[in-house]
Amino acid sequence: MKNLKSKYIGYAFLLTTVAFSSACNKEYLNPNAATADEVLTSAKGLTGVTVGLQKNYSTTRAGVLYASITLNGLTTNELISINTGNTNEERLVAGGVQVDGTNTILLNVWAGANKIIFDADNVINNAANLPDKNYAAGLIAHASIFKALALGNLSEYWEQVPSGIGQNVSFVSRVDGFNKAIATIDNALAAIAANSISTSFAGNIPAGIDIPNTLNALKARYALFAGNYALALTAANAVDLTKRSAFTYDAL
Repeated sequence: MKNLKSKYIGYAFLLTTVAFSSACNKEYLNPNAATADEVLTSAKGLTGVTVGLQKNYSTTRAGVLYASITLNGLTTNELISINTGNTNEERLVAGGVQVDGTNTILLNVWAGANKIIFDADNVINNAANLPDKNYAAGLIAHASIFKALALGNLSEYWEQVPSGIGQNVSFVSRVDGFNKAIATIDNALAAIAANSISTSFAGNIPAGIDIPNTLNALKARYALFAGNYALALTAANAVDLTKRSAFTYDAL
């Protein structure tokens, strides 16, 4: 009887182990969500990603825009922190050893900018495969604005920046980072010179940004930061001063 009981216990343990192992190997997919392949191979999916770049860059406290303005303003005394409960802002004001790798303002610039570069690369690389080259040019140019901004933000605040996205990447100087931003912009300008941006693409993104003008303005900025004054002047002269670009927000 004792042997029989032990036998049944052994079988029960074995069945439980098999069932548990099978359960761990199951992959549960959301039938309502698009796969990465579906998103990155369609104009609609890529448009959603590039609109998301603008949202993630320009909105919320965790966005790169807020974090970069705050980081710059507090460390140069252009801004002041009046709420001592905002610990991370207060530490930026204090400076020195008070600012370390756990500061969320710094982390939001670093992580946010690298995420934008990653997503922008997906748009830029996959848009080239679309049959509608005018729509693709719009995708490449719009995503390149935010990739250039992200590269510029990293290069402004760190002496060295990642050379790419992924694991075990090397680091390059901040000047190389600015030059990478310029190269991204040049690629975008070449894309829209070869194929003008379609009106259908322009109607699918938030209003407010003149894409060619913004690309030239950013090129002038980063060429100036990189010490390439001749290129900065040429790019600045290509900017139409009668046109303005701005992030537009919903009314509160």
